[in-house]
Amino acid sequence: MKIKEVYIENFRSIDKLRIECTDFAILVGKNSVGKSNVLLALDLFFNISDRILAEDMFCSFSSSRDNIVIELTFNNLTAPEKTGRLRKYVCSSLGPGIKVRKTVGRVEGKLKSRYQGWVEEPKPEWLKSDFKGYRRQAYWQ
Repeated sequence: MKIKEVYIENFRSIDKLRIECTDFAILVGKNSVGKSNVLLALDLFFNISDRILAEDMFCSFSSSRDNIVIELTFNNLTAPEKTGRLRKYVCSSLGPGIKVRKTVGRVEGKLKSRYQGWVEEPKPEWLKSDFKGYRRQAYWQ
């Protein structure tokens, strides 16, 4: 499994950023432009802790839209990854691959994080029906 794309929103100095990854990726730029913040966002994504510091927030968390969002798209899945516990998240439109999102937001006054996977084939029957001409639905689960 390899990272194909990174999307970061509202983290440290990053308002919104999308990075397409290849087999070899290098972050280049002047001092204080956010290279380390990309790596810190990846660390936050892979770390299951909810520990967020004030300097980690680009947003104020004053509204429900103020969330830190870190989204990774993976491709080059191995056969066990395609058929294992992540199989419901494997999307053919991603090459086949999977898309996982970590969102950090304020819940009952405390910062909480949650992970979601992108699903192309929904389980609810009413979503599988031909709804206004759209047969395939996709959503976060």
